[in-house]
Amino acid sequence: MKKVIDSNYLSSPKLYDFLSQSKKNTAVLTEYVAIEAYKGEKLESICESMEMLSYFRNQVDVVKNTIAICKIDF
Repeated sequence: MKKVIDSNYLSSPKLYDFLSQSKKNTAVLTEYVAIEAYKGEKLESICESMEMLSYFRNQVDVVKNTIAICKIDF
């Protein structure tokens, strides 16, 4: 199962539970999650925001940024 993750869910115990339940469970991150994590203006804030995902790095998908998606020729 895949879930799109927002910045509030990054620090939620529910995310840990979801990813630890099955290796098939995947957290999907959009560029907006990274933008919101960067709001702290320090590298430490990004590391803290993404810490839980570091335990499940094989279960994380990062969506291409909006500019790359807009360049796709349909």
